Amino acid sequence: MFGNAKHPRVILALCLFAVVAIAGVAVVESSPATLGLGLDAATQLEGDYSSHLQTVHSMNVSAIEQDYTSDASVQFSVPGHETTGNHTGLKSIGILFGADMFPNFALPNFSRLNSTVKVLGSTATLDSTFVVNGFNSDASPQTAKVSSHVEYVRQGGSWLIRFESWSFTFPNAG
Repeated sequence: MFGNAKHPRVILALCLFAVVAIAGVAVVESSPATLGLGLDAATQLEGDYSSHLQTVHSMNVSAIEQDYTSDASVQFSVPGHETTGNHTGLKSIGILFGADMFPNFALPNFSRLNSTVKVLGSTATLDSTFVVNGFNSDASPQTAKVSSHVEYVRQGGSWLIRFESWSFTFPNAG
């Protein structure tokens, strides 16, 4: 089989080892953890959402829009306020944050209470509860508890928000 090779079993073993090593590298390179899927994706998404809230805190509408797909929708549920509704598309989402949210929560600060992430291939959901503090248009302190639901899709190597809903509860509303 190996002609006049002095150690055919050694050569065969080295060939087998090389094939196993190449196959092992292929498996590691395509594992969920290295593709941003699976368990590491949950950690990544929690970080991405935390960064998203920091971007909202910055009140930079064009930076906020970069967190979304071009056809994304955002829904705010605020009892008794006109911001309740579904805003689809980047322009509408920009208006929602720039014209509706920021006058009601100038300099919003977020403190996260908890989040749960579920990843399935190139889609994921994140459910979170957090507190937002800021100042309303009268410069009075404003606090709300928010329950959020976010649907992410992986596009071009990044997780982008396809749908986001915030349901506000005002603990001191009278």
